[in-house]
Amino acid sequence: FGYTFEAGEMHVRVVDNHELHGPLRWILFDTFTSFTRIEVEPLDTGNLRKN
Repeated sequence: FGYTFEAGEMHVRVVDNHELHGPLRWILFDTFTSFTRIEVEPLDTGNLRKN
């Protein structure tokens, strides 16, 4: 979502899932062990009713 450097350390801005829209938090980058990016391809609606 965003990042900044503070005292030589990188912080990543994330949306906490406590509520639908946040809150937004700055988390030290080294805290994370991995990142996952999820992508979804939309279905072709023309194929939904085919037998």
